[in-house]
Amino acid sequence: MRFDLIIFDCDGTLVDTEYPVNAAFLESVKRMAPSDYKKLDVEYILKNCMGGTVYSIFERMAQDVVTPVSNDVRDLIIDEYQDIVPKYLKRHVVPDPSLIEMIKKLGDKFKVCVASNGRIKNVVNSLQVAGLSDVFRSNVFSAEQVLNPKPAPDLIIYAATQMGIADMSRVIHIEDTDKGVSSGVSAGATVVGFTGHSKDKLSSSKKMTQAGAIKVFDRWEDVFPFTLELSHKA
Repeated sequence: MRFDLIIFDCDGTLVDTEYPVNAAFLESVKRMAPSDYKKLDVEYILKNCMGGTVYSIFERMAQDVVTPVSNDVRDLIIDEYQDIVPKYLKRHVVPDPSLIEMIKKLGDKFKVCVASNGRIKNVVNSLQVAGLSDVFRSNVFSAEQVLNPKPAPDLIIYAATQMGIADMSRVIHIEDTDKGVSSGVSAGATVVGFTGHSKDKLSSSKKMTQAGAIKVFDRWEDVFPFTLELSHKA
């Protein structure tokens, strides 16, 4: 078997958390940032900031709103919104038994882990609410642990190394954004795209294919046999 490890992105890939996490973030932004930030909504974040870190979102907002948020206020917002994310997740995220079962089956054949640009606290909360904590256990990695987040390859290489894999050609990486795909491709992994939670599936699929995804799927039921097929062909 050529492949030893599957690295999953979390937000928008394993778990449909894009709306609840960003809604929590904007609740804190609107409460603590200058008043001109009140015009921003979740759709703005989803359209302009997908796949980025929370710091890159602040940078993008400053470009469009003009008024920058001070570092002190930014850090307060980050601390606060992570505390209110769980209530949003519980409202919007429902465990998917078929996904849980599929990840368990993949875990019988490959090492599996999560590597996300999201804050580690949020990622852990998301996996817990989605019923995936027992599947991944402590094998959860975040951009907070590396110097450069996605689309740089650092996080994917770091996750693979932590999982005991030095040869990136033995890694499958599953992502939902072109930034994430670029990260895996640059790291030397074989990258598969996923559009199951995407709001614009055609656009997302096209962008991920252009970034180097070898295949893009819209259903998890199709991902499982494809990963086995990849290994059998290798």
